Amino acid sequence: RGQMSRNLRAVVYSITETALLNGLKPYLYLTYVLDQLRWMGPFPEEEKLDQLLPWSKELPEEFGQQSNFEPPRKRAAHFENQGTDDYLLTENQG
Repeated sequence: RGQMSRNLRAVVYSITETALLNGLKPYLYLTYVLDQLRWMGPFPEEEKLDQLLPWSKELPEEFGQQSNFEPPRKRAAHFENQGTDDYLLTENQG
């Protein structure tokens, strides 16, 4: 159960960071994607899923940040094993 929870947090973190890097408002984006997936059913077509990607031109304009949006500095995440099943996330700012 603990490992599944950590994996889920990592997925949400990754999606959130990708949304930010693409100039989107993460909460609006995630809410929209989850709602759309609900309506697509269990086996959506690949083309429909592509429309939900953060860089898709099909996303509603209101998901974008303000016009003065500047992408964050490039960051690289690094997971360090702490000698247990736990990993510590550190960021290398570039």
